[in-house]
Amino acid sequence: MLSRVNMGFRTLTGRNSAYLPSARESWRRSFAAQASSTHGPAFSSAAGGHGHSHASSPSKSTRCWSCKRPVPCCSYFCPHCDKVLKPAEMESECSKCSYFELLHVPPSFSLDTKSLENNFKKLQMNLHPDKFGARSKEEQELSAVHSSRLNEAFTTLKSPVRRALYILEQKGIDAVEEGKTETDLEILTEAMEYREKLDNAKTPEQLQELGRMLTKVIHDVEKELAAALGDTSQINHSVRTAVRMRYLEKVQEEITEKTRRILDGGKF
Repeated sequence: MLSRVNMGFRTLTGRNSAYLPSARESWRRSFAAQASSTHGPAFSSAAGGHGHSHASSPSKSTRCWSCKRPVPCCSYFCPHCDKVLKPAEMESECSKCSYFELLHVPPSFSLDTKSLENNFKKLQMNLHPDKFGARSKEEQELSAVHSSRLNEAFTTLKSPVRRALYILEQKGIDAVEEGKTETDLEILTEAMEYREKLDNAKTPEQLQELGRMLTKVIHDVEKELAAALGDTSQINHSVRTAVRMRYLEKVQEEITEKTRRILDGGKF
C-alpha cells in the first residue's frame, strides 16, 4: 500500500501552517410532476426558483412541519404553504442530504463549477436570514441553518481537492487521516522539492514562474483524480492522488502568501 513517513508529514504540514413570488407556481408544478414521476424529480433551474434536488426521489419524502402535507426531502420550501422546511437530517423519514443535493448539482468530481456557483447564489438569495425578518422565529432559525449549510457545501465543492476528499468521505474513506499515517514517500519528496524551490525564489517573477509550473502539475493531477474517482476499482489510487493534490495545493497557497509578503515589503 503506502509507505509510512510520519516525520515527513509533520514537517510538511507544520510549516506556515424574497423568495420570489413569481416562482411559486413553477415550484408547485415541479413538485406535482415529481410526485407522479417514476424516475425521480428534476431540478428546476429557473432564476429565483427554489427547485428540488435532482438526487431526491418520490419515496424519499417527509411532511411539512407547518401544513403537514408531503414534501420531498432535501427541499428548502414547502410547495404548498411556502414555509421554510426543516433540513432533512432533522426529519426522521429523511437521511442527511449530500452537498451535491443541497446545491442541486450531479454527484460527480467533474462538475460544472459555473452551475455550482449560480445555484449557490440563487439559493442563498432565497434563503439568507435577512430575507425572513417578517417571518416567524422558527422560519428565521431554519433559514439560518440552511444558509450556513449552503456556505459549507459550496466551500467544499468549489475546491477540487476538498471535493475529492468529500467524495471519498461519502464512500467511507478518510483520505486526510490515511494521508497522516501512510503518506507515499514519493508524494512527500515531490512536495519537499517544490518547497525547496519556493525557499529559493526571492522575487515576484521567480515566484510567478514557480506558480505557473505548479498550476500545470495540479491541473494534470486533477485530471488523473477525476479518472480515478470515476473507476470503483481505483479507490486506493484515488486516495493517493487526492493526498498528492492536497500537498501540492498547500505549496501553491504558500507561493501566493510569499508573493503577497514580498509585494507588501514584508520579510520572507
